[in-house]
Amino acid sequence: GATGLGGAASVSAAESVDGIAGGGVVPNGAGDVQFSLAVVQVPREGEAPMLTGAFVLSDPNAPDGAALIQSTELSEFTAYSTERPSARQIIGWATVNGSGSFPFLLQVEDTSAPGAGEDTFNLVVGQAAAQFLAAQGKACDCGQYTYGLRGSLTSGDLTAIETPA
Repeated sequence: GATGLGGAASVSAAESVDGIAGGGVVPNGAGDVQFSLAVVQVPREGEAPMLTGAFVLSDPNAPDGAALIQSTELSEFTAYSTERPSARQIIGWATVNGSGSFPFLLQVEDTSAPGAGEDTFNLVVGQAAAQFLAAQGKACDCGQYTYGLRGSLTSGDLTAIETPA
């Protein structure tokens, strides 16, 4: 059932909920970057699916100075690889250090047991992510700001949340 999903409790057992949650550490060459994530998409009859959740990343050693990236809007959530069923892509908007509105694209994959160091994380924010939101008719007013981080979790875990249809 949908217990624990708050407002989504009216979802029937016949519908499928899709999501990914977790957090951990991804090294960036200058130190450890911590993140947490919980995103759930719930189908709704006759309407677009309800997408809810949040993403936060703290990088004290970012190239342009410490960066705290927090999602403000989630626009799209998809399984992006048929070969990798636990891979998810999240597109949305975030603040950087509490201000602005920057597009982001996050690809994560739950590949193995907790702490195995094989779950993957790939994030682009700002100018590098703007192309992924063009289809929504939204432009990035983020100057030349770009942030990127890609790697495997050295600690923590990602868990796919799936209830099959």
